Amino acid sequence: MKFVSVVLLAGLCMTVVVYYVACLPAANVAQSVLAASPKGTDRSPPKSSSSDHVALLSMRGGQSDGGEYFVVKGIVKNVGEKSIDHLTALVNVYDKNGDLITYESALVEYVPLLPSQESPFTVGVRWNPAIHTYAVTFKRLMGGQIAMDDLTAGKKAR
Repeated sequence: MKFVSVVLLAGLCMTVVVYYVACLPAANVAQSVLAASPKGTDRSPPKSSSSDHVALLSMRGGQSDGGEYFVVKGIVKNVGEKSIDHLTALVNVYDKNGDLITYESALVEYVPLLPSQESPFTVGVRWNPAIHTYAVTFKRLMGGQIAMDDLTAGKKAR
């Protein structure tokens, strides 16, 4: 387990925000159960107005060996001109009707992600047998969605 703490100071007031980031053991993930673009409610964050831009180079998802998690692993590349601090992978999981079941997020491995740098990411969502498809997007930890090219499907994305 990792805990990431952010401390904000404002005069005499001090606020501590602790983010829990699950660090799952390396698991052999099963073949992807994904494919189609899901319909229904999307929990993706609002689009960022910045010039940050990433490319999703690879991803695969499946139930963990222990069966407790649906694990999505992949590689993301910063294709923008600036470093991206606290880049977060967001995974939405959907049922067979395309309705959102739940979502989870985790920081990518390399912080900051430098221009042209690639980083692995792993996101674990508690297992639910209704999981049928999933979608991956990226955002800053406390910010909006980052523009992404989905190279796993050969198309431009959000």
